[in-house]
Amino acid sequence: MENKRFVVSRNWANMNYDILIKIFTMVSTADLISSVSFVCPLWRAACFHPSFWHTLDLARLKCYADKPQDLRASLDNRPSSRLMQILNSAFILSGHNITRLIFDFQAYIKDSHLTLAAERYGLLVYFTAERCPRLKQLVLPAWNQISVNGFCAAIQKLTELESLTLPCNYFPHSILQTIGVNCTKLSELKVMSPFDHDFANTLFIYLPKLKVLSLRCSIVHKDALRLTLMLFDDLKVLNISHSLLVDLFPSEIPTTFKWDHDTSITEQASRLKTFLWCQNSYCIMCQRVLYDAGHPNWQEYEGLWCEDEVSSFAI
Repeated sequence: MENKRFVVSRNWANMNYDILIKIFTMVSTADLISSVSFVCPLWRAACFHPSFWHTLDLARLKCYADKPQDLRASLDNRPSSRLMQILNSAFILSGHNITRLIFDFQAYIKDSHLTLAAERYGLLVYFTAERCPRLKQLVLPAWNQISVNGFCAAIQKLTELESLTLPCNYFPHSILQTIGVNCTKLSELKVMSPFDHDFANTLFIYLPKLKVLSLRCSIVHKDALRLTLMLFDDLKVLNISHSLLVDLFPSEIPTTFKWDHDTSITEQASRLKTFLWCQNSYCIMCQRVLYDAGHPNWQEYEGLWCEDEVSSFAI
């Protein structure tokens, strides 16, 4: 009898769906967005799997080719279409499954990134509400191109938000008010800006139940620190590592915080579950913060902006 040979045709487009999911777990988010999802209908369907989209880390996508050297520079005319494309594509693939959204510290974003215009619906759709209703952690960049109104409009519907990182040179009261009114589940806050008495008092008014606060690598006024330790009864974790501790008196020379510098502060902090400060007298990061007068030049310290002694803030 003549031997019959059967030729089995292997087609990547007909792979088992579960196998595709396992393979795609080893693929970067950038590849899922830019190439894998365009191969064929089956591959695109697999790219919608919720397990890929719990975290959208834009800091790892390297989508910000042109980064200004000065955080305070005017960036109104800087093109940002690449970031818009990535956000739109990611939101389509992710469905409503993103719970962590991380922008690059040096990303240039404007109101249009926080509030995406959806022409097909004929109205303004807030990505935070329509695309990320389950968002629990949001890490914003340092560029101060987001207006207060734009921020407040975007944050109003983030009712599930639990953790927020805000790097900026200023901190309007209206932002804290909007966060306090709308983000009632927020318990963790990281601030990368000067922390004074007025800031601490306003923070308590709108977020009195705060449990975790990170002020690392920032200017921290002593009176603000004392006020925070006195007012926030629910505060469990406070991080002032590498911070520049200053007093109201202009004559005092700013110093990085050490345990033995102010016993009154350390006594107040003893009630906390975790009080984090730098105990290394030769700490390079402390020296950098001191050299930069409390405003670290993160552009020169590649990748260090995302570090934090509090694990939930570390990226």
